Amino acid sequence: MDIDLKRKSKFSLSKKLFFITFGSIFMVLIFSMLFQMLFFEDFYLNKKIKSMTREAIKFSEMYSYDISNEKVLTSALIRFEQETNSKIAIFSADGNIKYLINYNNSSDFQTLTSFCKELLEDKSLINKVLTTGKSQYDVFENKFSNTTKIGILAPMSLNSKNDSIIVTVSSMQPIN
Repeated sequence: MDIDLKRKSKFSLSKKLFFITFGSIFMVLIFSMLFQMLFFEDFYLNKKIKSMTREAIKFSEMYSYDISNEKVLTSALIRFEQETNSKIAIFSADGNIKYLINYNNSSDFQTLTSFCKELLEDKSLINKVLTTGKSQYDVFENKFSNTTKIGILAPMSLNSKNDSIIVTVSSMQPIN
């Protein structure tokens, strides 16, 4: 009888330790998942906006008043798109397209043009970008692909100070 009691209590103790350990690990896992769902998307969005804004301003500073060769500009636009995983266009202050890379993929072109149309209709936003010289951003839902996109407007000087606008659009894709 004493042996049965020892086995029973020993088994009971190991079960208790198993469930306590399992429960603790499960709680940490649930907490981690909730934390990521609540905070990671905002963190990623802010990081992506800062990065895209910084790159758009850097592009503007590098190529302002220095677009004499269209081939150089086209290769710079292509390089910008590859490095930032975004689409880019340069518009005049009145909303006319000045420079746009030819797109083979129609969804990329639709994304860029739908965002540009929405932004270029907002004259106060364009005036704010051109008068302050500071970039602005907008997070929007793309109707064609049902994905969240980030759009950046930054001033650029081609012939005179802040006479053009850089528009760049990128998807809110997760970090791989």
